[in-house]
Amino acid sequence: MNYKPNKILLTILGILAIIIIPVGFIFFNVVMNILVGGILSWPYWLGKALDYILEFITISKWHLLIATLFFALLVIFIYRIKKKALLLYGVLEFVAGLMTIYFSLNQTYTDNTILALAIGGGIFLMANGIDNYRKGYQISEEDKLK
Repeated sequence: MNYKPNKILLTILGILAIIIIPVGFIFFNVVMNILVGGILSWPYWLGKALDYILEFITISKWHLLIATLFFALLVIFIYRIKKKALLLYGVLEFVAGLMTIYFSLNQTYTDNTILALAIGGGIFLMANGIDNYRKGYQISEEDKLK
């Protein structure tokens, strides 16, 4: 059996590979930068925003109420993420715990009890994040079987 490759098909596949591989690489890098740089580093950005929030709430009691309502809406948003995407929620929870421990160890405390509570809270967040990730993974595997 003598097989001859189709030169036109090989040329088209070569051109597509030249176009698709760099576009896919760029797309992957952009998505990963957004995911890692934005979503997963939310505790860092919240910490930066707290400088402005703390200044805002000292203006009046109304500003304190507005900030409290903002955080209540944030809790509702995070709860919706948990209900819709448990796997993502688990990852976010794990990262929050990891960053809690990291930033707690980089602070100086007058009482080590506060540091112990912060580290303990980070450990519990990470453990719960692993559990939620596992549950979310099981749910996604069950959806694939349907």
